[in-house]
Amino acid sequence: MKYLLDTNTIIDFFKGKEGIKRKIIADLRQGFSVSSINLTELYRGAYKSKRARFNLKQIKDFIKIPEIKVLIFGNKEAMSGG
Repeated sequence: MKYLLDTNTIIDFFKGKEGIKRKIIADLRQGFSVSSINLTELYRGAYKSKRARFNLKQIKDFIKIPEIKVLIFGNKEAMSGG
């Protein structure tokens, strides 16, 4: 894993912003991670949007990419980070 993506970067990727899209695709083999916190934010936004079904599919398809690893963030990780 080389990068931990933040929520705004993932949203920009979904929107097709060229610089972000190009960087993620170019470095995909090195691996990316997203946190469970990112997913919470993405799902919340998707459920509130007018295009909920489309946005939910984007999220689900994104996390199915083998090079994308979802990092679970719980109490243990919060304590360690603190």
